[in-house]
Amino acid sequence: MQVHQVRTPLSNSYVVEAGDALLVVDVGFRCHEYVLGFLTERLRRDPEEVELIVCTHDDADHMGGVRHLAVACRAAFALPYASRSPVRKYTNDPAGWLVRASTSLLEAARPRAWKMYVSPARRARVRKRVRTRVEVEPDAVEGFGPDYRLMDGHLLPGFEQWEVVHTPGHTWDSCCFFHAESRCLISGDTLLGSRLKERLVLPAVYSNRRQLRRSLQRLRELDPYAVHPGHGSSFHGEDLLTGLGGPPPTARR
Repeated sequence: MQVHQVRTPLSNSYVVEAGDALLVVDVGFRCHEYVLGFLTERLRRDPEEVELIVCTHDDADHMGGVRHLAVACRAAFALPYASRSPVRKYTNDPAGWLVRASTSLLEAARPRAWKMYVSPARRARVRKRVRTRVEVEPDAVEGFGPDYRLMDGHLLPGFEQWEVVHTPGHTWDSCCFFHAESRCLISGDTLLGSRLKERLVLPAVYSNRRQLRRSLQRLRELDPYAVHPGHGSSFHGEDLLTGLGGPPPTARR
């Protein structure tokens, strides 16, 4: 089993090689061509070898391109149970939308946010990466619904060594995917990777701080040896979650 990080203009996508089958995690809006380029040019794999595409939560930078890639690869795709369900989110976290809006505004006011997300130089670097352009009919995407809804404790269809771990906090629907044999965790935005701090950090944008702390405690119990975050660098080693906790620190990636 190998996990490959694909950096796109919006977030990290991940391609997991499990023998002949391929699993893709997170595809941002208009980022499916970067994933296709990685599959065909770097891995030399047929896109139709992708069997399942999943996302960690329903933010556009993680889910916006999932259906496009699923159509292009003729693959199944799965969403977390609460994704694209405002009722489930509001019922379980009534003030989450307000807290998330507030933390998003605070993050947007920081100069580093512009450097990370809007920097022309950064975008130019990312856009140089290989893309495979493919025409996907809008009607095909619009009518293409999820094949599976993922809940806590579910195993990913066709990739049963990967377990769904519900980790609310950044958003109520946030999930991580954990491979117990290798202690590998794909964390979405529940954990981020800071190259500057040389460690993992908690997200600066969140909907519920208390839920985020509980999710962190659960991930500590899993004791991952490798963490692949939705933004920033991946980290490997023992005690990766040591030092995290308390109020979410400013995430500098």
